[in-house]
Amino acid sequence: MSAPVLAVEFVGGPLDGHHQPIAAAQEELNQSATFPITRNLFRLLAKRPTGKKHPVTSIALYQLEVIAGRPRYVFQGACTPVTVQG
Repeated sequence: MSAPVLAVEFVGGPLDGHHQPIAAAQEELNQSATFPITRNLFRLLAKRPTGKKHPVTSIALYQLEVIAGRPRYVFQGACTPVTVQG
């Protein structure tokens, strides 16, 4: 049996208003999620070609919240990415 497809909403922050279909049971969703934010991410979400690689400008943190049985990730904050040099 295949997993149901949930329409997960993102509230606040750089992903505000995005709805992502996820094939998983609600109990399987991560309690929190982080996303590297780049210009390419926004192009991808707009269904446009990403073009050349762009640097990560921030890391966005979202927390899972379920309201009236509907899962959504709510923006908790962002931080600057740490660059590791070898």
